[in-house]
Amino acid sequence: MIYFIQAGENGPIKIGKSEDPERRLKDLQTAHYEELELLHVWDHEDDGEWDEPKIHAHLSEYRRHGEWFNPHENVFKFINDNMYEYGSVNLGKYNLESDVRFDGQFYFNISDIDYYIQANYSHGKLSICQTPEFNIEIDFKNDEVLVTGWDTDLREPITLAHYAQK
Repeated sequence: MIYFIQAGENGPIKIGKSEDPERRLKDLQTAHYEELELLHVWDHEDDGEWDEPKIHAHLSEYRRHGEWFNPHENVFKFINDNMYEYGSVNLGKYNLESDVRFDGQFYFNISDIDYYIQANYSHGKLSICQTPEFNIEIDFKNDEVLVTGWDTDLREPITLAHYAQK
């Protein structure tokens, strides 16, 4: 697995390879004075498009030293544009299929003339929507669930249920 670990909020980014990126983070942290953050892990090296040497070569103009790279916007753009998980969702009953992309966020959208479903995961929140009539939002960070529906008379969403951990 290829990992991207950043030192501090604006510090350099280490791009390396490990079978256990979480353990590698802990090992690096013991010898580092700044808080390290595991920004991203990518487990598709075997697809042939990107491996650690190719990534290092591609980002070489941002190399600071060894496997450490400057936190340039193009480094973050590379991670966002190329280092994502992927798959597909198929709702066989409706014969609909959509690609899924997960890059710290999760999103898919399936629609045809009569049916629409969307799921989005971002920043600790999962939202599942079937047309605008029904929406479930789960906030994992705040232990909160919000269920909304669509009021056709008012033409706006209304809260059907709200659960929050107190």
